[in-house]
Amino acid sequence: MVSTQEPSAPAGVSVQIAPEPGPTPTTVANVSRNDAEERPSGGLGVGMMVLLVFTVTILAGLGDTAINGSITYITGAVFVVISVISAATINYRDLSTAIITPPLAYFTTILIAGQPDLLDGVTDNLLIREGAMVVAGLAFNAPWIFAGTGAAALIVIVRRWILHR
Repeated sequence: MVSTQEPSAPAGVSVQIAPEPGPTPTTVANVSRNDAEERPSGGLGVGMMVLLVFTVTILAGLGDTAINGSITYITGAVFVVISVISAATINYRDLSTAIITPPLAYFTTILIAGQPDLLDGVTDNLLIREGAMVVAGLAFNAPWIFAGTGAAALIVIVRRWILHR
């Protein structure tokens, strides 16, 4: 508050001049949203989820290749489990990432875990062998890829349905 004396006022009388209260500035912190629009923010962050899915799937593929000589049902089962875990624990706002990430992780696993078999001293075209390995790996492991991605999609749909009720 500002205290000033106006010249036209009688001596000894002070007039208080206070600015009119205006609208308070709105910041992101004090914007209230409707309770129906509130989304839980707890859960696994997208970066951690992507790192977890890629790391676990690639390590399972490398271990499977070291033990069995190729990617088998062991990598597929681990892939389905990690896809379900990631879809169940990711933040609400990142749910679509839980559907996109697992197939990319499996593709990367095929690329990485299949390399020791390709580099066995054969002198023909490496690019053709690489392409054939990727196509055959995706075709042979398609049931696991569809199962993991489908399970993640189902969990995402259920989580969105529950949170929108």
